[in-house]
Amino acid sequence: MNFKGIKSKLLRFKRIFTTNRAIFIFSNPRYDTDYDDLESAKMLKCGSSENGFSTYQNFVCAEGQYKVNFSYKGKACLQCGKRYARESMVKRGVRLFPRVSYLASCLNIS
Repeated sequence: MNFKGIKSKLLRFKRIFTTNRAIFIFSNPRYDTDYDDLESAKMLKCGSSENGFSTYQNFVCAEGQYKVNFSYKGKACLQCGKRYARESMVKRGVRLFPRVSYLASCLNIS
């Protein structure tokens, strides 16, 4: 899947989340906490320029600058949570199976 496909799916998820959050909170009041509100707000800002960004220039062709938005690396975001889960799995695998060297290479993590 290309980057634009992933980005459109994340934007669709955020739109659905924003639209249905009040209904979810009404049905599940235990999630109506300051912590959940903060994590939700951070998740919605993840990958946007509100969270900060870096600008890079391609020195090979010297054309254009590219803006890369920062993530917040939280568990509530689909993209960040996936990365967190993968890294946690590798750390546990290395601890449980110290002589097995293929864990990190199978998951493309060094």
